[in-house]
Amino acid sequence: MLVIASMVFYGWWSTPFLLLLLGNVFLNFCFGQAISKYEQRKKIIVRLAVGANLAVLAIFKYYKFFYVNFVEAFPNLADMLPALELILPVGISFYTFQGISYVVDIYRREISARNFLDVMCFQMFFPQLVAGPIVRANHFIPQLDHVPYLTTPAFNRGLLLVLWGLVLKLVSANYLAQLIVDDVFTYPDAFDASQVLTAIYCYAVQIYCDFAGYSLMAIGIAAMLGFSLPENFKTPYFATSLQDFWRRWHISLSFWLRDYLYVPLGGNRAGMNQTLVNLMIVMVLGGLWHGAGWNFIIWGALHGVGLSANVLLRRGGIRVPKFLGWLITFHYVCLGWVFFRASDLDVVRAIFDTLSFGDWSTMPTFGLMFLFAMPLMIDWGVGSKFGRFIAPRILGGNHLWITAFALAIVVIILVIAPPTEAPFIYFQF
Repeated sequence: MLVIASMVFYGWWSTPFLLLLLGNVFLNFCFGQAISKYEQRKKIIVRLAVGANLAVLAIFKYYKFFYVNFVEAFPNLADMLPALELILPVGISFYTFQGISYVVDIYRREISARNFLDVMCFQMFFPQLVAGPIVRANHFIPQLDHVPYLTTPAFNRGLLLVLWGLVLKLVSANYLAQLIVDDVFTYPDAFDASQVLTAIYCYAVQIYCDFAGYSLMAIGIAAMLGFSLPENFKTPYFATSLQDFWRRWHISLSFWLRDYLYVPLGGNRAGMNQTLVNLMIVMVLGGLWHGAGWNFIIWGALHGVGLSANVLLRRGGIRVPKFLGWLITFHYVCLGWVFFRASDLDVVRAIFDTLSFGDWSTMPTFGLMFLFAMPLMIDWGVGSKFGRFIAPRILGGNHLWITAFALAIVVIILVIAPPTEAPFIYFQF
């Protein structure tokens, strides 16, 4: 039933790309069987499996980027490559990484090779299929060995997570996008410096509400079906260092990059210089995973530099006070989002030119300040002692009352949400 639901969910967008997804699942199923059967050749097979997954991702996501840059660098050789107009399949970055997780986890003997239906259910599980969290095979597949058992607290928790995800996306993220972010990042020259700076910080909250909102809905729907998905966000804007930030932001990707890229590269086992090189490689590739553009590469490099600085400070025995660490980290991350959000480097240049030479006369409105602060303050409240005290009492309550409360909130959301929707940011990745 879950596989059928997932096929309908994805096929509703595009039947041809559903076939691509099914082909990717079948490919990983075959590689998994081969790794399990041919023990002496499993290293070669897992390399072929990873290469095949990345090749599919590269064709659909990076071919145009490579083609444009190749033609600009070598205009006389432009006829050597065909100019393909490829549509980016929704969620291809996410299900590709999950497929790699499946074959690598078999190679590492963390799981055994599974039947085709199990692999389909793992790689196509509809709640998180198109925008994560990135689920590891050794986390999800063992859950298929047992009939899901749903308790009232689990149902209540899932319902409340879906509810909060809807609030973050349909109210906070969509209003921030429509009130200031989209206009400023489309026409940065038309706004003064104070408005541009306000848009930068509002985008930091928008992308959090947008992506965390989707992740919460995915985790909540899975919980209501009796499945556990990994936490993907944990109050990231309260991080006191960039390392701390990446332990709280897009956690499933951070840990995936650590375990499937950083550690195989050698991690921090080969000395300081190699550790810094490995960090830069991981973060630049992490930036490129998000999008095929120089702005994403620069964004990843900025985080690589910041993480390297954290390592050097720690190795040097220099301890930064927590408040100062938070202040630096928060502003560093927010300014880095400029490269992530801007459509190209010309927009980045225009934004920083306006910040450097523009007027600072406009004050942000109360509505923008509320939309900026509200999700952050609720995050802080949920993680406080009061939040930890009250949560078990709410989750253990009668699920009929919880459901009635949820429906009332949904009605309120539909009334106050903006009339037009902004698409999920991470659908483009």
